[in-house]
Amino acid sequence: MEWLLGVASPAPGSEPPDGPDDGGKTAEAARAARQAWFDALTADTAPAALAALRADELMVRFRTLERDLTKHLGRIAADSLAATVLEARARNFCARHLGDARLAHALLGALPKNPASEFARRFRALAESVQGDEAVVQSLAEGTPAAVAAELERKGEFGSALRELGRDFAPWAPGVPAPDAAPLDEDPRPLHRALGRYAAGFWRAPYHPPSAGADEPRRAAEARAATALAGASNLPRRWQWDRLLAAARTALRRQTDDALGLARTASAARRILLEIGARLVSLGRLDAAADILHLTFDEAAGFVEGAAETLDLRSLAAVRRGEWEARAATPEPPTRLQTRGAVHAGNDDMRPAPGCEPPDWSRPDPARGVSCAGGSARGPARVVRDGRGEFLRQGEILVARAVPAGWLVHLPAASGIVAEHGGPTGFGALVARELGIPMVAGLPRLLESVRDGDWLEVDGGTGEVRRIPEPAVAAEGEELAPLPTFRFPRK
Repeated sequence: MEWLLGVASPAPGSEPPDGPDDGGKTAEAARAARQAWFDALTADTAPAALAALRADELMVRFRTLERDLTKHLGRIAADSLAATVLEARARNFCARHLGDARLAHALLGALPKNPASEFARRFRALAESVQGDEAVVQSLAEGTPAAVAAELERKGEFGSALRELGRDFAPWAPGVPAPDAAPLDEDPRPLHRALGRYAAGFWRAPYHPPSAGADEPRRAAEARAATALAGASNLPRRWQWDRLLAAARTALRRQTDDALGLARTASAARRILLEIGARLVSLGRLDAAADILHLTFDEAAGFVEGAAETLDLRSLAAVRRGEWEARAATPEPPTRLQTRGAVHAGNDDMRPAPGCEPPDWSRPDPARGVSCAGGSARGPARVVRDGRGEFLRQGEILVARAVPAGWLVHLPAASGIVAEHGGPTGFGALVARELGIPMVAGLPRLLESVRDGDWLEVDGGTGEVRRIPEPAVAAEGEELAPLPTFRFPRK
């Protein structure tokens, strides 16, 4: 960050000694230090450890976690800003000196030891290991928890590896932090469903299979950059490029590490609050432990610490839960909207603001968004809104409002990603580049104009998206195999 801002060394006192300080360390040592800091931040938050604490001690543990995290959020935000600026500088360098800004996507992908790449590698390896076992695949795709448990027990090593994957990436669960969501180690069904659907391997041409990664495009882009910057006259520019590329890769890798660390911290905070909720249930103040997530922190802390404005937490949580359920059942408002007067009075029909029109697929020109990850893909759309009850088949194009960290289970099966929100340094873009999946973001009201099964063509390099007719025949004269319909119940 200091090099980005043009100073020689960190400002005195800019980083407390007990925070995730990377100064003076090698890249690997810096990553280890940040990992250790997040480990210390979430220490002693396992369910067994929390069960041994009193309610007031649990509140102290939560406040300690909140204080230590807040103290260093500025550093994490600065790292995110550095990643954004360095990615933009790398893209501009590629456009000016290498002749193609899209090279930046390949050059900034396939980062060593990236957690997203590690998840995808293990996910795909597990799917391939059971691809011919119909009983396991069917059970994972649509079986009851008891049926899945029986199949995992039968498979032995596969079951152990799948449970280990869920534990290692527990915080990256769809729906978190919604009150009715849970990490993968508590509720592994999203992982089971996604894996079963992927392992089913229902392909039909001309699907473009997801790449096994971004290593090959990165190597090709590096060779092209080396050729363009060869020669003695380009030595200063080559030195500048090498330094810029290394700094951008480090910043983007750090941003992904921070996303995982923050997800772990949020999961730990959730466990503490649920344990406090369980104590309030035992006292007859709540109907369920998860109801505490419908209260503000001050309302819950006030009851435990003696500063509550009301003691009727059950009624308060019931009102909030009803409002949450009512909002969940109504259509989401436009990204940008117009209101008059009080927002929640007389504005039931919120109109989209000018300039927030959905893509017009009837026009010959493609819809244009923000290029986030290079490559091209063609396939049927799968609209995912919540992330917990919708799962992709291999080769489908993920269409969503945004791609949060908890949707990692969906990405190995996607051949492309199109989103309403996001940018080149967002979590979805970082993971898409690691997995070699083209991605375009910045298309307002996309979910209003795309339905499941609509065929899309995505060019992640140019940011162009087209809706195309569904192919009538497969490649090489083969007939298209029908895709089975799976239904995934919430509970």
